[in-house]
Amino acid sequence: MSDRFPLILIMSSSPFERMHARTALAFSGWRIEDVSTAKEADRAYSRNGGMVILVIDGDLLDGHDWQALRATNPMLRTVARSPIPPDSGVRRIDSVTLRVNPYDHEGLHEAICLLS
Repeated sequence: MSDRFPLILIMSSSPFERMHARTALAFSGWRIEDVSTAKEADRAYSRNGGMVILVIDGDLLDGHDWQALRATNPMLRTVARSPIPPDSGVRRIDSVTLRVNPYDHEGLHEAICLLS
C-alpha cells in the first residue's frame, strides 16, 4: 500500500457521528474504514503496511483500550474530534495527535493532511 494515500480509520460511539465523519471525507480519495474496537483498529493498522490515521471521538481517546493501542503503535497518527470552539482550527496535542471540532470539515481535512 502506498503511504501517499493513508488508510483512515473512523471510530465513534455514535453511528451519526461516524456517518458525519465519513461524509466529511467521502470525496477525499482516502481509503476509509469504520472500526468499533481498538482490537479492530490494531488489526487494520497491522495489515495496512502504510500510513494509518485514526479519527476518533475525543472522549474515547482516553479510554484504556485506545491508550494501549497507541502505546503499542506509537506512530499511529490520530485526529481527536472534540467539542472545541468551531473557529479554533486544528490544535496539536502531541507529535502524532491533533484535535479538531467534530463539525469542522475543513479542519478534519487539514488535520489529516498535516499528519500524512
